Amino acid sequence: MINGSDSTIFPPFRKSSDSIYIFMSDVCRSLNAEYERDVKVEGVPALRFLASKNLFTSGEEYAPNMCFCDGKKGTPPEKRVCLKSGALDLYNCLEVPVVITYPHFYRAATEYLNYVEGLHPQKGKHVTFSDIEPNTGITLQGAKRIQMNMFLTKISQLNVLKNVSQGLFPVLWLEEGVQLGEEYLSKFRRFAIMLSLFSVLKWLVPAAGLLLLCFTCYKCKTTVTRQRSNRVVVTYDNKAYVNRPETVDPK
Repeated sequence: MINGSDSTIFPPFRKSSDSIYIFMSDVCRSLNAEYERDVKVEGVPALRFLASKNLFTSGEEYAPNMCFCDGKKGTPPEKRVCLKSGALDLYNCLEVPVVITYPHFYRAATEYLNYVEGLHPQKGKHVTFSDIEPNTGITLQGAKRIQMNMFLTKISQLNVLKNVSQGLFPVLWLEEGVQLGEEYLSKFRRFAIMLSLFSVLKWLVPAAGLLLLCFTCYKCKTTVTRQRSNRVVVTYDNKAYVNRPETVDPK
């Protein structure tokens, strides 16, 4: 099933509680990304989403990934052969003996990591991420990082392979990154300032209206009280006088 965008734009008004889906054609599957933290890209606020921890989890540990285990089309799940966590076999997709992982076997099983010396998996360098402007859903910055590997098998008849131990051998590390240019980022910065002003005005305008209403009510009450105090009284002898409030002599 094709599920997800091409990773350049998503539906607007993203929240930290949301998940995003990206379809990766080079691995024939969708990628589920989850919110990690708020970040700023050249001063523009954004939400950082990381590839789900279960992306390369073995189908034996995470049932939804069972369909990516090795087996011909129609093979029952219980008869499929799954790799250990952290690796995805692409043979069913590309028909080539290639296994993909994160670079340096990040989030992969210890067996894979210990097969080769000198690997140092780091989250900041080896994870796939996307920084999304939440109001527009546009990707400000992102990186897709994968490592291509092949299983080595001992073959006594070949001098090159007769002394190797069986394991997953890293061949190539691929990284694709993108970041919006300064021209567009400057527009997003102005947009962020406008949103900040609007967030203040949405409370300031009703507060000002409430104060104006209170002031109007006060003035109306004062005017009515003054009119009542200064009303003209007509007597039976056709004489009129103004009824003013009595003043108190300070002496």
